[in-house]
Amino acid sequence: PLHAARGRREQLRLVAAAVRHFGAEVVTGAVLQDRVLPPLLAALAQQGAEVRDAVGATLGEIVDILLPDEDQDFGDGQGSADGSFLEVCRPVMDALAQRAGWDVAVRQRCVATLGAILPQLLRKAESSRDPDVPEYLGGFAT
Repeated sequence: PLHAARGRREQLRLVAAAVRHFGAEVVTGAVLQDRVLPPLLAALAQQGAEVRDAVGATLGEIVDILLPDEDQDFGDGQGSADGSFLEVCRPVMDALAQRAGWDVAVRQRCVATLGAILPQLLRKAESSRDPDVPEYLGGFAT
């Protein structure tokens, strides 16, 4: 990991740029879980609000890339990413929940990051046509 805050932010922006470049291919297979999320979650282990904010902004950008609004074009003429809301949301939310572990400081940063992207995820959930979305999100309310 880079030690300078500016370098860490730039490194996180590169993750979002890679997702933008590969588009829907990131959702297929386990690329999102295995290649995209680990560097973001590793950054949460570092202290500093600027890193947490950068991770939240990067995750928000990734969600926007993979789940564009209905009126936006995904770049391949299909209108949206190949994956459904749950194919994008489930790995992100599960990774934040599992990464927290026993380290209270990391857990607080994971919760703060989830809180930063939650309004965006809920907006995307409202526009999702996937019938399993209410059941999945309902599991977090209990």
